[in-house]
Amino acid sequence: MLHKDIHRYCLLLVLSIVFFGCAGFKDVSYFKPLPQGGIRVASGMRGLPEIVKVQLSETVELSLIVFDQAQHSLLRMIFHLPAGEMAKFESSNIIATPFGDARVMIGTIETIRAIYVIDGRGSFRYLAARDNLDGATYEYNKAFGGKASVPRQFEINVAFPTQLPDHFSLRMPALKLSGKVTLMPEVEFQRQTGSAYQGSAP
Repeated sequence: MLHKDIHRYCLLLVLSIVFFGCAGFKDVSYFKPLPQGGIRVASGMRGLPEIVKVQLSETVELSLIVFDQAQHSLLRMIFHLPAGEMAKFESSNIIATPFGDARVMIGTIETIRAIYVIDGRGSFRYLAARDNLDGATYEYNKAFGGKASVPRQFEINVAFPTQLPDHFSLRMPALKLSGKVTLMPEVEFQRQTGSAYQGSAP
């Protein structure tokens, strides 16, 4: 009798793990970037290959992701600037060119959010596309002794007037990085469906 109870308990445990594991995932529509020269594709917190990584210099890497909101699509870019680096966008416009007969769509940089650390506490500052983005490096004490450093983070949100089509290429504005103009590669995206972890936003 005890042997049967153990088997029944193990079966119930396995079924529960499978059920709750599957419940955390859901098929969603997302924009998958196509890997090509100058970029690599990485998976985000949702487990989908939807993040573009572009190495702008030896110390600066740009990450970007495109996703839909209720009425329009949004592009989010993130990069970190260490002390001694300065960046500035040459334009506030990002151009999406659909594959087919549709007209180009222009997105505009809405906000640039920088994280400033003062006396160990982080705070947000909002900047415009025309502003200089000044780098900084902050040191903090590690949990088990010693010190570590982190560069200042910038998060840039670009809104498009409507939702982007299923297949398009994205052209970013040039970025002046510490006095040198850096041209970013054009990135091709295709809308796909994938199983995404529901505990994390894009």
